[in-house]
Amino acid sequence: MICIECSAPTETLYTEYSNKYVQLTECKNCHSEVDPYVEIDNVLLFIDLLLLKPGAYRHLVYNSMVVSLESFKEHYKDQRRRMPYHKSTPRLKVSIKNIFNWFKKYDTIIRLWVLLVVFEVYLTWVEEEEIYHTRERVPFNSVTLQLLMIYVNKWNALQQYMFFLAYCVLDNVLFHMFTLRLVKSWMPWGKTTNYSSQIVSYTILLSQGVKIFPILMLIWPYDNIISMSINKWIANLYLIESMKIVTNSSYGSIMQLLVIVFLLRFTILNILVLALLSMITGDNLINNVLVVLSQTYFGLRTFVSELL
Repeated sequence: MICIECSAPTETLYTEYSNKYVQLTECKNCHSEVDPYVEIDNVLLFIDLLLLKPGAYRHLVYNSMVVSLESFKEHYKDQRRRMPYHKSTPRLKVSIKNIFNWFKKYDTIIRLWVLLVVFEVYLTWVEEEEIYHTRERVPFNSVTLQLLMIYVNKWNALQQYMFFLAYCVLDNVLFHMFTLRLVKSWMPWGKTTNYSSQIVSYTILLSQGVKIFPILMLIWPYDNIISMSINKWIANLYLIESMKIVTNSSYGSIMQLLVIVFLLRFTILNILVLALLSMITGDNLINNVLVVLSQTYFGLRTFVSELL
């Protein structure tokens, strides 16, 4: 637990007396209340998250999630003491119980990730179909995915949904995995902080929640697909700022890390999409790579000429 103002560690957030009166703890470092969000409504907390208030992020990541993980850890140890492991216990039963406990421990994070992926699948599906039907070139959009859409549009609705589900899940897994690995290996914060993986995961989740806002565009459609691309860039800016708030690292180091993550994720995703495209068309993988490179060059050249 930390003070959301100065990030100094603290032992308690509040003191609860016998008459149900709650007194917030005062920080020994900055002499302000350690975490006023303990008494704030969730709606106001959500608004402060959208406004990128540092205290809101620190409250959820350090004083809410970490405390929950610590309490589950103690509860799990207590269960292990009451129900000791015996050699006669079937391994399958132990494995199932461990998996159940893992899902129970990270219940909130898993629920939010599933919700985010479900929305992202639908939005990606709508966006790619819009690009395919309007033939509109979107800067920095995947050329390989646009080529594959020629064949994906011939599939039935279930097959299309499963394709975009696999694509979005893989995209999120790669982004999540590379970000966690680089944060823990490059940043001093990742090496000295307990629950650093969970903290980064929750921070990414909270910042990426803005990506579901284009759902409103399906109700009140915009004139072109660029609006969705702008929303993605806003989500990236939210991610940079939220990582800065939580890790106290410099903007330069965070942006370097995210650029490397983007390049790794982009490369792997495009290789896999090209491999799938080669399987469908029966063409050589190298031929498809050359087609993608030529179309990417043409798209960037057109984009630069329009800017100039």
